[in-house]
Amino acid sequence: MIEINERTNKGKALRNFLDCEDVVRLKPLIAGGNLLLREIAAGLLEVKKMREGKIQKKPSNKC
Repeated sequence: MIEINERTNKGKALRNFLDCEDVVRLKPLIAGGNLLLREIAAGLLEVKKMREGKIQKKPSNKC
């Protein structure tokens, strides 16, 4: 595990580069968090990727 200090310009740039180039799969860091927080973080990351067009939206389950 590598921790990137995203409070700095270089840290933000490095994370953006790695995320855009599909070099690594980035996971939200919630060390010791409970399952609910991890699920929420994963869901928000998925929504972000959908908005950026990196993944397709899931079909809705509306009746």
